[in-house]
Amino acid sequence: GAQEAEAGTIVVSVSPRTEQAQIPGRRVPPWDQMLGAALKLGVQGLGLNCGGGAAHLAPLALKLCQAAKVPVWIKASAGIPRVDVGKMDYPIDSRSFMRFVPPLVEAGVKFIGGCCGTTPEYIEYVRVWVDNYQENLLPV
Repeated sequence: GAQEAEAGTIVVSVSPRTEQAQIPGRRVPPWDQMLGAALKLGVQGLGLNCGGGAAHLAPLALKLCQAAKVPVWIKASAGIPRVDVGKMDYPIDSRSFMRFVPPLVEAGVKFIGGCCGTTPEYIEYVRVWVDNYQENLLPV
C-alpha cells in the first residue's frame, strides 16, 4: 500500500521540453537549473514528468540521479501525440513504455509513473516489472 508522506514533504517536478513541445516566444529556464534551485530550497524529492515520453526522459533521469542526493521520480508520457480526426494518438504503446523501466531503475529512479497518454494498462506493465525487481525501489 501507499505510505503517507510526512507533513511538509516537498517534491518538485518539471517537464523538460522537446523541440516539438517548444512554446514560441516563451523563454523557460533549462530543467536542470530549475531542479538545482529546488534542491537549494531543501526539497525531499525531484522529478521529471511528461516531456517527449519515456525515451526522452530516460537519459535525463540518469543525469538527474547522478546529480541529486534525494529520491528521483519519473512520470513519463506516452510520447508526443498526433491529433487524428480530433483524437490524440500517442506513439508509445504500453509494452513499449514498459521497456524503459529497467534503464530508469538502473539509473536510480525510485518512483515510476505515467503521464499524458498512459492508461492503467501502462502502469500494470510497470508494476509487473517492479514486482520482479522490487529491491531496487523504495516501497510504494
